Amino acid sequence: MRFRFGLPTIGAVLLNVPILWQLLKWLLDWKGRYDAGVSLVSWIPYWGYFVALLVGLSLIYWDRRRAGKKEVTVEISPFALATVASFIALGAWTYYLYDRAQGPITWLMGRPEYPIFSMRGGGDARPLITAFQFSGLNRYDVPIGRVTGKLQSNITKKEHSLYFRVNGTLVRVEETHGIPGLIQFMIIAPIADDPAKFDTLQMPADEFLSQFGDVTLSLTYDGHSFERRFRREELAKVIDGFERNLRRDVSPTITRK
Repeated sequence: MRFRFGLPTIGAVLLNVPILWQLLKWLLDWKGRYDAGVSLVSWIPYWGYFVALLVGLSLIYWDRRRAGKKEVTVEISPFALATVASFIALGAWTYYLYDRAQGPITWLMGRPEYPIFSMRGGGDARPLITAFQFSGLNRYDVPIGRVTGKLQSNITKKEHSLYFRVNGTLVRVEETHGIPGLIQFMIIAPIADDPAKFDTLQMPADEFLSQFGDVTLSLTYDGHSFERRFRREELAKVIDGFERNLRRDVSPTITRK
């Protein structure tokens, strides 16, 4: 099997690599739900794809019409072509099966923009903590049906229920219809025992760490199990980072002698 290319045709293909990459990403990532690799071409404005396509087609047309052109000849045997296609298909299926084994949820907790506490603070006092909050994303376009779970303190051995906020009210995860497809969500674990105090009880950071300085989050959803342990070092680091941000955001003021 022999292919003959002119240099302008090769240039046209290279010019449209971003479009081809987005197409490949769409095919392999099941409608582009993941962002891996998109940063490579994210700087290109939307109209840049149309310009690249038009310029590419013009180069190919000119390459076909011009006289005395230099060509690049590529010879590919049917066996080599079949081997490459087989490896691509095998890689795609391996990627798909691996991705499905990871489950439908991508957990966002641990990132700076998704803190694992509901905190407030200011002045010289240490932060006050109301609840744990665990953010995630259902990356599939199908709902997650039944969700169950708990948060257990490895210090006191006490178990705490998990909640979704539904229309401003905390509802146990077991009492909801689950998580719709393709949405970001937050699971909340209040530190208060009395539901009437879920949003009002605030525990100072030092007292909080003495009771919740080592916890384990356990969840089951649609046949998948998830467990994550948060140790004191990780939790204290989040609180310290919150305090640093508070101090940085406070503007200097005039004080009395």
